[in-house]
Amino acid sequence: VAATVLTQWPFEEMVKLLLSLARRHSLLKEEVDDRLRSAAEKCFTSEQFQLLGPNDLAGMVLATLGHGWSRLHEVAGQELLRRLPHFPAKELLMVSPVLFQKHAAQLIGA
Repeated sequence: VAATVLTQWPFEEMVKLLLSLARRHSLLKEEVDDRLRSAAEKCFTSEQFQLLGPNDLAGMVLATLGHGWSRLHEVAGQELLRRLPHFPAKELLMVSPVLFQKHAAQLIGA
């Protein structure tokens, strides 16, 4: 049910919801977080991440980290790294600590 509801929302609104819930992750029951993760994984494929604007992509990097969703976080992080040479400074500043911590080897080699 959750996946069906999420697929009806614009991606920008899903990002806002996931980011908002990530900030309060400790208050979510594990079952709710698992359902939310499963729904998000169905909605966000590599192709959808490519369609996100910089602000929403940065939000997804932070939201997936906040929720501890490693698979989605990896996909969002890889998309951000792919766009890194042209990624806007404001959004890059928001996610820089996460990028350096999680993807240091790739950034140094880039």
